Amino acid sequence: YAVIPSCVKMVPALSTVGLTEEEAAEAGLDVKILTSDTHDWFSSKSHAETVAWAKVLVDEKADKIVAAHMVGTMARGQTTRSPWPCGTAYRPAH
Repeated sequence: YAVIPSCVKMVPALSTVGLTEEEAAEAGLDVKILTSDTHDWFSSKSHAETVAWAKVLVDEKADKIVAAHMVGTMARGQTTRSPWPCGTAYRPAH
């Protein structure tokens, strides 16, 4: 099962679901890596976090999300409640 989410409840929290960048490369996927520094989010500031980010890997050919990795307060459970679970089409807001 490649899309079983996991979360480490520490400070800051860490959650992950799907492939790592290395696993995606080994699988021959051409992935777009989208990152977001979230330390300025209210949830990060309210917990005085100095490190908070999110990374999403999107299979360029299939236009599908293959992974999501997050660090910070917002990571607690987000990979299990995500509006863009792995295997779904990626539709960025423009």
